[in-house]
Amino acid sequence: MKHKRMLSLLMAAVTGISAAAVPAIMQASPCLTAFAAEGDLGPTADGFYYTVDAENQAVTITGYSGSSTAVVIPSAIDGYPVKVIGKEAFMNKPITAVTISDTVEIIDESAFEASSLESVIIPPNVKELVKFAFVRCRQLTAAEIQGKTKIGPSTFNGCTAMTEAKMLDDIPYVSAWAFNGCTSLTTLEFHGAAVLGHYCIYGCTSLEDIMLNDNVRSEHNGMLPIHDCPIQKINGEPVLQHAADSNGISYPVINPAAETAIRNLFCRSLNIGFVETYCSELCTYIVQTETDDWMTPALKARRLHDWIIRHCEYEDNENGEWLGDYENHVASSVFLSYALNERGEGIGESVCEGYSKAYTMLLAEAGIESYMLYTNDHEWNLVNIDGEYYQVDVTWDDPVILTWSAENPVLHPIEDNTYGNIYSTNYKYFLKCDEDMKALHGEGYDGRAFDRYSTDEHELLRRYTDYSADKLTSCVQSFLDENHDGILDYDFDLDGKFFNHDFADDLNAYQGFLQFAYGVGKTTVEINDRMDEVLYNLHALHMGYWDYLNTMAPQSVTAANGETAEFKITMFGDNLTYQWYMYNQSAGRWEIMECADSIEPTLHISANAYTNGNQYMCYVWNQDGYYIYSNPVTLTVV
Repeated sequence: MKHKRMLSLLMAAVTGISAAAVPAIMQASPCLTAFAAEGDLGPTADGFYYTVDAENQAVTITGYSGSSTAVVIPSAIDGYPVKVIGKEAFMNKPITAVTISDTVEIIDESAFEASSLESVIIPPNVKELVKFAFVRCRQLTAAEIQGKTKIGPSTFNGCTAMTEAKMLDDIPYVSAWAFNGCTSLTTLEFHGAAVLGHYCIYGCTSLEDIMLNDNVRSEHNGMLPIHDCPIQKINGEPVLQHAADSNGISYPVINPAAETAIRNLFCRSLNIGFVETYCSELCTYIVQTETDDWMTPALKARRLHDWIIRHCEYEDNENGEWLGDYENHVASSVFLSYALNERGEGIGESVCEGYSKAYTMLLAEAGIESYMLYTNDHEWNLVNIDGEYYQVDVTWDDPVILTWSAENPVLHPIEDNTYGNIYSTNYKYFLKCDEDMKALHGEGYDGRAFDRYSTDEHELLRRYTDYSADKLTSCVQSFLDENHDGILDYDFDLDGKFFNHDFADDLNAYQGFLQFAYGVGKTTVEINDRMDEVLYNLHALHMGYWDYLNTMAPQSVTAANGETAEFKITMFGDNLTYQWYMYNQSAGRWEIMECADSIEPTLHISANAYTNGNQYMCYVWNQDGYYIYSNPVTLTVV
C-alpha cells in the first residue's frame, strides 16, 4: 500500500507541471492521466474532484475520473457555486463534449489541454480563459465565446481541426498566440469590440475571411495582431477591388468598407493574403505605367524613385503618430498608407525602412537588382545599373530632407534649399558611389553598411538575396550629375551613356532638336535641366528619343469616304506654334490653310471625293522664330 501511495503522488506531481514546461512528447502521451491533488475532495457521483473556498463561496473543479465523454459541469457542489474549472482539470481526457454552467467565471491554465473536445461554448459569465486553456485540442472544430471574456495566451494554440471561432460580445483582450496554428480555421468572427494582442492570430493558413467591426483594434501601434493568414475578405466582402485608369489599365484599390479595419489591424501585419496581393498588383501597375521598355535601367530607377517621392511623405510624428509605429516599417507601409491616408488622395507616410523596402520591391518588379542597406538606424538601397553598383537614398531625396546628429540621434525633417524648391524632387542621393554617399550622409553614415532584407515579408523583397560586402565596396563611381536632375550630364539621347561615349548621337540630339525645343543658344546645362520634361513627354508617348524623332512628323492616312482623317505632329517644346499648308494642284503651289485647327498640332480633314489625293504639310516655329517643316503627307480616300 505504501508503494502504491508513493506512485500516486508521483503521478500527481508529473501532471501538475505546466504545459509550457512539459516536453512536447510528454504532453502528447495518452498515458498521462489527471489525478486529484492531495487534499482535494471527491470524486462526486459524476467523477469530479474539487476544492471549496468557503470564504469566497466558490468551488474549483480540479480533476475528473468519470466515464462519460459528454461532461456537464455542475452549477454547485456541496451547496457552493462552481466558479472555476481548475488547472489541468481535464487535461488529456477523452471527453468529446462539455456543458459549462453559467456559474463558471474562470477556465484555468491547461484546463482542457489535449482533451478530445469536439466543440465548446463559453457561457457569458466566464471572465477569463487562462493560458493554454484549450491548447492542442486536436478534435476541437468550433468554439463560441458568448461573454466579455479575456482570452489568454495560446488558448486555442494548435487546435488544428477548428474551423470556426465566434466572439459574440466585447472581448477585453485576445492574448498572444491565442489562435496560433489553427490551420483549419476558415471563420473567425468578432461581433463586438476587441483588443488584439501581439501575434494573437498567427499561422491560420485557411483563414480567408474574418468578421470585424470598427472597434476591433490592436493592443498598440507597435504590435502585429494578425500574421501569416491568407485573408482576402473582411465581413464577407473582398478587400481588393479593381479600377481602370484613363488608359484602361487595371490597378488594385481597397474596398472603402474595409479601410478602418485595415488601419486598425492590417497596416502592421505580415503575410496577409490581400496585403500581399495588393502590393504585388500595385507594384506591377506602377512599373507598367511609370516605365517603358525603351528606358535604360537608370531611367527606370529614376522613375520609380520619383513615384515614391510623389506618393509618400516622411512620418510627421503628429496626431498621436510616432516613428516607431510598426506600420511605418513593414514592406507594405508606403503602398497601404498611400491607399488609406485620409489627409490627401495618393499621399502616404513612412520612414526610411518603408521607403527602402518600397523601392526594393519596385526595382525587383522592374527586373533591377537591389539590396537594402542599413547603418546607424537608417536604411537606403544598393542598386545594380548595367553591372555596376550605385547607392540610392530615396528618403533623403524627398523634398523634406532628413538629417542626423550625435546630439539628437533621431531622423528629423529640415528644409534644404541647396538645390532649389524643397517641394520639387531632387536627385542629390541618386546613383552615388560609396564615397560620395558617405560624404552626403555625414555623421549619419558611420562606414558600416550591410544588406538588410526580411525573409518573412513580401516575395519581391526576396527576389535578390545574394548580397555580399564586395558589392558595396565595388560601388566606386557616381553618375555624373552636377545639377542633380538624375540624368547623366550631356546624355541628350537618354541612352544612359556619358557624352564622350556616343558623341555624335548626343550632339545630334542637342543641336538637332533639343535646342529647337527649348531655345536656340541654350547651354548644355540649361537643356539638361529640362530632361525631366523630356522624360515625361517620351513616357507619355511610350517611345524612346530616336523613335520619337522618327515618328513625330505626320504620316499619310487612308480613310473611308465620310470619315474624318487625322494628321498629327507630336512635338514638345516651349511656346511652339504651328501652321498647316495644303498643296493646290490647280495652282501648283502650297497654300496656307485657314480652317479651325490649321494652327494646331493636329489637323482634321473630311474624307471625300474632293479631298482624295490632297497633300498636307506642317511648319513648326519655336520661341526664337526658327522653324522646321514636315515632309508632305497624302490623304487617300477609299
